Amino acid sequence: MFKKKMTSFAIVLSVQLFFLCIISTGCAERNIAADLVGYVNYGILDISSLEAEALKKYASVTGNNYTSDNAIYVTLKNDVIPVYSKFLEMLKKIRTQTDEVEQLHAIYVQGAEIMYKGFVSKKQALEGKDESKLLYANGQIEKGRAETERWRGKLLELCKGYGVKVGK
Repeated sequence: MFKKKMTSFAIVLSVQLFFLCIISTGCAERNIAADLVGYVNYGILDISSLEAEALKKYASVTGNNYTSDNAIYVTLKNDVIPVYSKFLEMLKKIRTQTDEVEQLHAIYVQGAEIMYKGFVSKKQALEGKDESKLLYANGQIEKGRAETERWRGKLLELCKGYGVKVGK
């Protein structure tokens, strides 16, 4: 039984390390590279499914999938906001070891907070049928999305700069 658990653990660890492999030189660079690997493999990957779930639910009732304001309201209230709130809470708990990765993480937290506030504002705007608040909320959601995209770009840039290969 113990051997089976260790084998499962080794497989999971191998898969996670497949996403990011360290190739760096120098002590400081190794620390940053190791922090990046840990940040992604044991922080971000652990919670990314929550963010994906919330955004998928939101996309299912917006854009080309729009059917009614009520459908958006119900989805925000019952699915998007609770799941994204949990994601944001867990995102804020991630700790890093280096200033470089901490600064990177701060971008993600900021973007996620803006997006979350946008979701909450949109729900409130739909409740009150407030068009100006709805426009503001949509802007906040877009601003949060842009900030999280900026985080992704900076993450890739930092990985490249410290010799951390990003795999698929």
